[in-house]
Amino acid sequence: TIAHEQHFSKQHRPEGLNRYRWSQTQRLLMDICTALVAGNARFQNSDTNQTWISYKDYQTVNDYYKSWNIQRDPSAEATSFWKKVFHTFNKEFADRFGAKPAEIGNAWDIGWDKVKEDLNKTYNLNIQSL
Repeated sequence: TIAHEQHFSKQHRPEGLNRYRWSQTQRLLMDICTALVAGNARFQNSDTNQTWISYKDYQTVNDYYKSWNIQRDPSAEATSFWKKVFHTFNKEFADRFGAKPAEIGNAWDIGWDKVKEDLNKTYNLNIQSL
């Protein structure tokens, strides 16, 4: 892996796309990391040896997690691109990850023109079509 000092992302994706699911329902998560670190949710994975850790304490897991700089924002949502991808392929992701699909409403059924516009604005691009 390439060494880096600080992890940061402009385009946050729902944690369900990283295989995360709610333990009680097994439904894929729609939340993104910036909202989760601002709340009271916990996670477990192989990096935590399946021990539950508060998202707020993610930097205590290991040096890799310590390199992340996740801003706490309880109102943060996934970008239009990731909303569209998750809405479109929700069932396929759930099947692949052995989970139940997220309960995604029609608000995430965003048109590709809007996605293209947002990507162009965020990255100063000139994408003509998707």
